[in-house]
Amino acid sequence: MSRPSIGDVITLAGGYPYAAKFIALRLKSISPEDLIAETGPDRVELRVARDIITATDEKVLNAPLFLLILHILAVVGEPISMQDMLSVTELKRYSLSDIQQARATLTEMYLIEQDNELMFLHRFIKLYYSEDVKRDPKKYTAIAKPFAEYAQNKSIELNKTLQNLKLQRPHKHNVEYDNKVQIVSNEILRYAVSADRLLRTTGNETLANKLPIQFKGTLRELVYHFYQDKRDFAQALFYAKKWLELKPDDYRIALFEARCYRNIRDRENLRKADELLDKLWVRAYTNQAKAEILREKALVADFGGDEKQAEANFREGIRYSDSGPHYYSEEFNYTENYVGLANLYLRQAQRLPPFNPSRDQLINNAISLFEFARGRRTDFDAYHLKPYVEALLEQENEKALPLIENALKHDPRDARLNYGLAEIYRKREDYDKAIKYAEYAKEYGEPKALLTLANIAYSKAINLNTSNSVRIQLLEQAEKYCREFIPVFGSNERVADAILSKILRAAGRVEAAIELLAKYEEVDDPFVLFERCMGYQSRADEAFKASDQLRELDSLRTLIRIIEQFNQQANARFISIYSSATQRINAIEDTMHS
Repeated sequence: MSRPSIGDVITLAGGYPYAAKFIALRLKSISPEDLIAETGPDRVELRVARDIITATDEKVLNAPLFLLILHILAVVGEPISMQDMLSVTELKRYSLSDIQQARATLTEMYLIEQDNELMFLHRFIKLYYSEDVKRDPKKYTAIAKPFAEYAQNKSIELNKTLQNLKLQRPHKHNVEYDNKVQIVSNEILRYAVSADRLLRTTGNETLANKLPIQFKGTLRELVYHFYQDKRDFAQALFYAKKWLELKPDDYRIALFEARCYRNIRDRENLRKADELLDKLWVRAYTNQAKAEILREKALVADFGGDEKQAEANFREGIRYSDSGPHYYSEEFNYTENYVGLANLYLRQAQRLPPFNPSRDQLINNAISLFEFARGRRTDFDAYHLKPYVEALLEQENEKALPLIENALKHDPRDARLNYGLAEIYRKREDYDKAIKYAEYAKEYGEPKALLTLANIAYSKAINLNTSNSVRIQLLEQAEKYCREFIPVFGSNERVADAILSKILRAAGRVEAAIELLAKYEEVDDPFVLFERCMGYQSRADEAFKASDQLRELDSLRTLIRIIEQFNQQANARFISIYSSATQRINAIEDTMHS
């Protein structure tokens, strides 16, 4: 792999003033080679775009009309005229003067570039707003569909004009005629390029096939579009097969074909993916290619339920990833096997109950793998920040807080990240912020946010006087949150029941608290065991107040039996209640024998 030079960096800036400033600042701390190598050109461009957007007037950019114009130019991807842009139905809500003023403002802000009557986005800005609009499929379709049909009609009309021109071709060479033909040909190409891509991405392949120019290379582009942007693996597979009929030696698209089979996930397609990967292995001439195939085989095994084989393939892929001799080798920056293995360990850990030693070890292993990958790839956060943060949250690691806050700037509706932030603030007893983010998480679909809200209400209640009516209301609210919670995994149900049990105890409903956890008599879950013990301790306290020594003694003996049955005497959470119960039993027995 050749090393990038300062010339590559100048090309990257592309004459854009803000981009040049951003890159110049980065070059104060790293070399040109590292600037290009740290993320690959596209990701560097995206970072430059974000810096440019941040440096502009966000109030202007967030105005609906300004955003719509930027999204239109990003979706079309080719230079267009004002008349072209007006083909998008959404723009008809605005007056022509407002649209022209918005275009002028965006041009002054260096976001739109002009070439006579045509306007387009610099590649930095186009990349940013392309990714932005893809997050809203309805908006993408609302722009792409009318423009695609408009561009198709224009290309057909212009092709008729071109054919008429050819009938009028002079016998002698004529510069004016040649210029006319060239202009019309260029216009056909401009409309047909965007029409072909947009018609196919909106499901109008029949119309695309009627274009006067057919772009075979579009098939390859559509594989990436439907796989990466739309996540429509069946459609991506359709275009991959069509392209491979034309170019059977295209290794990258063959790999994506296997990925499509893998992502469809049923047993037959997983088998096809595995067979195809075996064939590709013969063509894998570099260590990175082998590492990529092993990662795919690991995912196929994982989706097929064979986690042991998945782990073995990830580990073998890591061996190939680590075999590059130097920093600039192809193999150096391929970290997907580390991430895949980390995700596997994290998922296995999340199936285990809290305080399980194996769970802690799996989480530690996952974090180590994530952090190793993150150290190699500066674009790690763009793709893998969420599972890394999840692993940190499982460990209650404070490193998670700034990472979540940064991630939420780019994806504020992420349910898991909002939930993680709520949990951090809850444990810090910053309940106002915890409630805010828990409500967001609940709204965006994270069911465990209800348990966070229940824990907050419980914590606030027990800090109030027992006679306070607000305390009763808080406990009732906490109970309501728990009962609304619908568990996905068995461990989630146990955790929810344990939380509800302590809420019932705090509300004075000790017998209901004990009965709730009776179904877990054989479950070796320290969190549930602790709450079971606390239930019997509360029953013993009630018996003591009623001077019922036999009931008190029976409750304390049950508590001791639970701890000894599951060998928790040395567990820090149980030492105090075990010691206290033992002393109370001895005191009661001494009294009864005297």
